[in-house]
Amino acid sequence: MAVTHVSKVITGAAGEYFAAAELSARGWIATTSVRGASATDVLAQHAEAGRLIAAQTKTAGPGMTVGLKKPRERPDYFVVPAQHRCGTHLRRSCSLDAHP
Repeated sequence: MAVTHVSKVITGAAGEYFAAAELSARGWIATTSVRGASATDVLAQHAEAGRLIAAQTKTAGPGMTVGLKKPRERPDYFVVPAQHRCGTHLRRSCSLDAHP
């Protein structure tokens, strides 16, 4: 059965789980936070370095410029550290693969 509409809540949750999965694949112990947590969607600790981070996710649904793709297709994603945001322009990129 094809999904024709996905609610904003489900789209947001999918983005949070995707972010946690990507962090886990890069050596972080990651989990999603409780619904309604202010500015924190994913909590993670680097398995080797021990660094803790609180991440906020933004997920766009189908029809948006950047967002979830078809089922079973990997979405595009971008990592923008809060201290490096400057309006809509990214000042420099960040790698989650490197030790913090």
